Amino acid sequence: MMRILIADDDPVGIEVNKRLIYSYVNFNSINNAYIKTVSNGYEAVDSFRESLIAREPFDLIMLDRGMPCFNGEYALNKIRQLEQRSNYRVKPCHIIIVTSRSPSGDILTISNHCDSYLLKPISVPAIYKILANQTE
Repeated sequence: MMRILIADDDPVGIEVNKRLIYSYVNFNSINNAYIKTVSNGYEAVDSFRESLIAREPFDLIMLDRGMPCFNGEYALNKIRQLEQRSNYRVKPCHIIIVTSRSPSGDILTISNHCDSYLLKPISVPAIYKILANQTE
């Protein structure tokens, strides 16, 4: 089962991302996907921490860059710190930063910690490519 966390303060963005993921899962006959959604960066970090404690870590996390509480970049750094301290996690989680802002020079800083960077609206081929790499 593929375990996915979507963190976005926009309910429409969450629904769009869920539909894209479920359509990929159904089209490719993947057994199942568990998707948890949260509305801010603090909840994303807390959910990730809980997944490590339960020994059911997420395989993929989509972090909106402009969330309240902790923004996507801060949440990303906290999640990577939790991974480094964890004795359970063998493989780092694939983390995608999602934003409606156009890319700028700070992408290099972000990209050192995340695996993908997607612009809203997310294109179907872009997310399908990432999902395909996760299910291989």
